[in-house]
Amino acid sequence: MKVFCGIDWAEDHHDVALVDADGALVAKRRIDDSAEGFAELLAMLADAGDTATDPIPVAIETPRGLLVAGLRQTGRRVYSINPMAVARYRERHSVSRKKSDHVDAMTLANILRTDAHAHRPLPADSELVQAVAVLSRATQDAIWRRSRATQELRAVLREYYPGFLAAFAKGSATNLASAEARAVLVLALAPTPAAAANITKARIVAALRRAGRQRGIEALAAQLLNDLRKPQLRQPPLAEEAFGHQSSHCWLPSPCPAAGNPSAGAADLATATGACRDADSDGGQASTAALITLIAIALWALGIVAQPYQWWKVAPVGLMAGLSSLMFLLPITRSVFLLDLGNGATTAIAFTCAAAAIALLEAGWWADGWLRSEKRRG
Repeated sequence: MKVFCGIDWAEDHHDVALVDADGALVAKRRIDDSAEGFAELLAMLADAGDTATDPIPVAIETPRGLLVAGLRQTGRRVYSINPMAVARYRERHSVSRKKSDHVDAMTLANILRTDAHAHRPLPADSELVQAVAVLSRATQDAIWRRSRATQELRAVLREYYPGFLAAFAKGSATNLASAEARAVLVLALAPTPAAAANITKARIVAALRRAGRQRGIEALAAQLLNDLRKPQLRQPPLAEEAFGHQSSHCWLPSPCPAAGNPSAGAADLATATGACRDADSDGGQASTAALITLIAIALWALGIVAQPYQWWKVAPVGLMAGLSSLMFLLPITRSVFLLDLGNGATTAIAFTCAAAAIALLEAGWWADGWLRSEKRRG
């Protein structure tokens, strides 16, 4: 007896129907979306005459999922039927639009019974081909998400920030997804025209370097600064700030998370944006790198001048001074440590902390010398 199987799938359960060559119902059951449910399905098929040499074909409305993967591994033919086609087949037996899971499972089984020749089974792909299909699908989904997010960002910018569109879009919305655009906007360097009026060229240069730009940085930064500061129509201040918050949270994902950053889609956007904003704020940009550099130079000078005869004190600070010099000289280290001493607030904080560290170090050396002299006198 020839038997055909139809499965109407859902997230937590699946309805299964088996029909014979005459369309009579052989068996029906609802199984769970679990390993136990899959074992129950295989037992149901075996009771209906399923064998390794003549497996029962299965029709289902999706080509994905663990249930489909398990069925394909059994070596049987699995047909992925488009839901719209299933709806048309359903209307052959009833004009009512009432939907039933069992009726859908029966419809799928009857599709195989009558029109299996008009549908193609899923190919018996190797594991490598299936892996390539997963990554290709992820790439396509990422491209669609990126295009949708870019269009949403462009729509927001048109309402309050035409200068940014003039600087980056250049008549095309796709340029908003460039690395330079993400560096300036998503890192919240200039989310509003008011912020653009106060931004410095040095900060734009640093942002472009972090975005991966290597050539023509100075010229591009000057051009962007000029475009962002051009006169334009403005929203009221509070509305403009609200638009800035909205645009800062417009996520522009990378084109291919499977090949580039698979965890990007799972990141907390609000936390990431807030962290970037804190990193580029006036009081905190490059403070760590500037502080380390200034303290190293101060300790080196103090070690040479105050205690020149104690090599064990001079050598470490000399090494630190050499490393700090590399931070100033090498572009890659300036980019890694976000070194931007042109920021007045950052430099002032660094000098204050360095002076305090020098004072504490000098006090410790003075106390050590005083204790040694007291011991010699005693």
